[in-house]
Amino acid sequence: MRLAGIVAGPLLAVACSSTPAAISAPVEREDASSAADSPGETSDQHEPDRNDDAGPVLTTEASGAAVADGSDAPSPEPIVDAHMGDGKVLYVAGEMPMVGVDLQIHDLLRTKNIEVEDVRETVSPARAEGKGLVLISYSVLSTNFRAADFADLPVPLMVMEHFLLADLGMTSAAGHGYEPDVTQISLLSRDPLLSAGLPAGDVTVYSQVGEMFWGMPSSAAMTVATVKGNPLRAVTFAYPAGAMMVGRVAKAKRMQVFVAVHAPPPNPQPFLNADGLRLVGGAIDWCLQP
Repeated sequence: MRLAGIVAGPLLAVACSSTPAAISAPVEREDASSAADSPGETSDQHEPDRNDDAGPVLTTEASGAAVADGSDAPSPEPIVDAHMGDGKVLYVAGEMPMVGVDLQIHDLLRTKNIEVEDVRETVSPARAEGKGLVLISYSVLSTNFRAADFADLPVPLMVMEHFLLADLGMTSAAGHGYEPDVTQISLLSRDPLLSAGLPAGDVTVYSQVGEMFWGMPSSAAMTVATVKGNPLRAVTFAYPAGAMMVGRVAKAKRMQVFVAVHAPPPNPQPFLNADGLRLVGGAIDWCLQP
C-alpha cells in the first residue's frame, strides 16, 4: 500500500478447526508512534497514526491468547457463510496495470481457473455481489478504501493491508503494524490448505528482503503464521464465518495474509517465491471453500 504516517508495532479449504490457534505469549501494547522511526519507511509511505482509543484493547486470557477487551462488544451469534460467488474474485488493487506481487497473485488466480474482476480501491461494496471473495491488495491507498463499508459484507475478505484491519474488526486500533527487512515467516498451522502442505517452522516466502504486515487478532482466530522471532505478531490469520473478532462478528470468512511489498509504489519486483505463492494459494482456496 501507499501510506502516509504509521501505526505501529510492527491461505479454499476444508472445515476449520474448532479450536483456533492462538498467539501464545502475553500481549504487549506498543506505542503507535514508535514505528515512525522504523527503518525503510518514509513519510509518504504510511498513513497518519490511528487513535488507540478507536477500538477495543487486546488483553490476555489464561492461555495467553490475544483477545478483545470490552464489555460493550456484541455477543457472538450463529452466522452462515452463504456467499454464492462460484469462485469469482473481486481484486481490489492500487496499481493498474498490475505489477510485481499483484501480478504474481493475479496470475496465480488465473492458473486456478478463477474468474477475476479487477477494480481500484474506490470500489463500492455493491461490486462484491455475486463474488466468492474480495481480495484487497497491499497496493491500495487505504485512505481511499472505505473499509467500514465492507466490514459486515457477507462475502469472504482476504486482506493484505494492515491499516484496514481495525476498521474491518479484525484487530484493535493499535493491534497491527509492519515488519521491515524480512524474507521468512514462522508457520504454525497444520491445516492442509492454510499451510499449503508445508511443515511447521520457519519458511522463506520472499526471494528478496521486503516487509510484511501483521495483526493481533482475537482468540477466535486461527493463527497461521507469525513474524519470525515474534509470536505476538500474526502475519497470516483467519476467522471462520461467525467467529467473534475484535468487537464484531465475522459475517463471512476473514483473512489477513502476510504480503506487504509495496514501497516505493509501484514496486515491480516479484517478491513471492514458490513457497510464498503456495501459501497465498492456500489462503485463496480456504477463503473460497463454502
